[in-house]
Amino acid sequence: MPIRILQLSDPHLLSDPDSRLRDVPTWRSFRQVLRHLDREASGFDWVILTGDLAHDERRETYRLLRRTLEARNTPWRMIPGNHDCRAFMREVFPEMAGSGRDSFGFCLDLPGWKLVGLDSRLPGSVSGRVGRRQLDWLRKELEADSRVPTILFIHHPPVPVGCPWLDRIGLEDAEHLQRVLAAAFQVRLICCGHVHHEFRGQLGEAAVLAAPSTAFQFLPQGEIPEFDPAPPGARILELDGSRWRTRVVRVPELIWVPNPDA
Repeated sequence: MPIRILQLSDPHLLSDPDSRLRDVPTWRSFRQVLRHLDREASGFDWVILTGDLAHDERRETYRLLRRTLEARNTPWRMIPGNHDCRAFMREVFPEMAGSGRDSFGFCLDLPGWKLVGLDSRLPGSVSGRVGRRQLDWLRKELEADSRVPTILFIHHPPVPVGCPWLDRIGLEDAEHLQRVLAAAFQVRLICCGHVHHEFRGQLGEAAVLAAPSTAFQFLPQGEIPEFDPAPPGARILELDGSRWRTRVVRVPELIWVPNPDA
């Protein structure tokens, strides 16, 4: 049976589940995306959340998220984005925090596949950085399982996405990560968030895929941020032997029009 993974990204949740971000009810949107996926797709083996989970970076927001995930009875892993608080993530999800205080990643061994989550949060910045210590850890993990097909999850895409304003707040040490991956031919996919739209690029032999936000979307081009009246959604990955396939699922009845002045 294929391994089915649900990637959820950029929900920008708030501690008050009835509150809105730029007039978008982010909790309502997140839950409706999950309900839509329950109707349109069969069950998932894992849920991976790729950052910008708590827009307000508050402890209670992560507690609400944990209760929501526990109610689904599907195992999950997560990485932070630039709008997250690493300390509260470690407190609310201690079993995933690892031993280091300067990163919140994961390494997950599945039948025939390896999933690695990288922490690209750079405190005080909307840009990202992996950092030397985490790059050394990644290199060792990849060298230890050089024949196992691998997927990397990271909030900030490691390649330009072709949108000038988003590329200006991308991954600052992308070239260092690219050098680590240059000889890691087992890395088949790099799954990202941050850009709030569907994207596909290439880094060596690996496909680079960004997922839409479960909340609001950005236009994929432009010098300044502009909202796209596109439905929220998520990405589904299916791993079948050494092969993979993916698709993006959106909720057509949900079209949020954010208020940039809110």
